[in-house]
Order: sequence, then C-alpha cells, then structure tokens
Amino acid sequence: MFAREPYRIFLGERTTTSDRGSSSETARSLTFAVQNGLSRTERQLLAAGKSGARHRREFWLRSQTFEACPWGDASIYMRLDRLAAGHNPALDRHGADEFAINEQGTRLLAGEDDWLRSRNGTDVWLGGVHLTGPDGWRWSEDTKR
Repeated sequence: MFAREPYRIFLGERTTTSDRGSSSETARSLTFAVQNGLSRTERQLLAAGKSGARHRREFWLRSQTFEACPWGDASIYMRLDRLAAGHNPALDRHGADEFAINEQGTRLLAGEDDWLRSRNGTDVWLGGVHLTGPDGWRWSEDTKR
C-alpha cells in the first residue's frame, strides 16, 4: 500500500488537489532525466552556476526562479554538496560555501554525459523510496513519463 503512492507520483499522476507544489511536480523535480541523469533541481543548480552563481545562497536564489513551489535552502545545499562530491563532480568546490561549474557540469547540461552512469549509478532516498542502481527512475519531458 505504501509503495503505490510513490509509484503513482513517478507515473505523473496527480495526487493532490493543489496545482502549485503537487506531488507529481515534486516527483519530477527529483527523478532523473532521460537525457543526462540529472534531476530537474540539479539541472537548475548547474544552470545557475553557468549563469554566474558562485555562493550557496546565489545558487539557491537563482534556482528558485524556476520553481512554482520553491525548495528550502537546506535541501538545495544538500544537492549542491552532492554535485561537488565524489569522483567526476559537476561542480568544483572553492571553500565551504563557494562553487563553480566545471567541464563535467557543462557536458551534463549539454546532454553530452550522464550523471548517474558517470558515477556508477545512484544510491538515494526520495520520499521513502530507496533508489539504487545504474539508472534510477528516469523522466522524459517529451513523453511525460
């Protein structure tokens, strides 16, 4: 029973009565794109870096312009840290709170590389669902699935 709701969200079914910040919209921001393996939120953060964001707060503020229901700063900061961690990061870290998009991040935004595959898969919890493996759940803006 508990797994039905996340699966319905993944399929893009509407699960709330509110247009703004619906569960399906939230799921789309967290699932990985077919084109590059990034979540919508991660793509927005890299786009913010490409447009000149350098400090955590700048990344957060710029990424919020894309959101109907903005995320809290701690959630964004966690994603920034993940984009700058491990082998083959998409952001370079310069001190505790400063980041810069690197060549890998630019390739990801252009759809020339895949974030999940370049990092040997994913291991992340999304709304009570543990996603692991080489591809994770993928979302296509073209097919809406």
